[in-house]
Amino acid sequence: MDLQEALVRVVAAMEELRIPYALAGGLASNAWVGEERAQDTYDVDFAVAALEPDPATAVRTSLARRNVEAEKADPMAFRRAKIHRLWIAGITVDFILPRHRGYPRAALDRTGESLIGARKVRVLSPEDAFLYKALSKRERDLAPMSALAEREDFDRRYAERWARRLGVWRFAKRALRAS
Repeated sequence: MDLQEALVRVVAAMEELRIPYALAGGLASNAWVGEERAQDTYDVDFAVAALEPDPATAVRTSLARRNVEAEKADPMAFRRAKIHRLWIAGITVDFILPRHRGYPRAALDRTGESLIGARKVRVLSPEDAFLYKALSKRERDLAPMSALAEREDFDRRYAERWARRLGVWRFAKRALRAS
């Protein structure tokens, strides 16, 4: 199973289970910046609105009914987000919930769509893909964040406002300056 197939299977499970989601991380960034600016990515990240009931457990159960094995990791809690993780055929699939009370729903209300294989997938907006990357504060995320911010339709005010609320303004500002 490759990354795209894992993504499509998880999306099918989440839609069947009616779990609100949007593609996040490198795949979301790549959906917005185009092939020439795309970053290599080896995992699948999803923005979710809640971790109760646990989306990783629900998706794992749904996949098992389709004879797809998935291994579940213990939940992880970081300063700015909580993550529930699955591994499907060696591919990491993360379900990410920022700790800010109102932000996850706000982000999921602004999604777009991207065609992955033959399947339409909900994708975080460019601004929210930028902000989800900022949550980790990894240096390697500055370049894709800058690429997102260079889009003509990028809403800087929205990104700045939420970056401040999420506590990632200093880091986000570095990517915005570079764009």
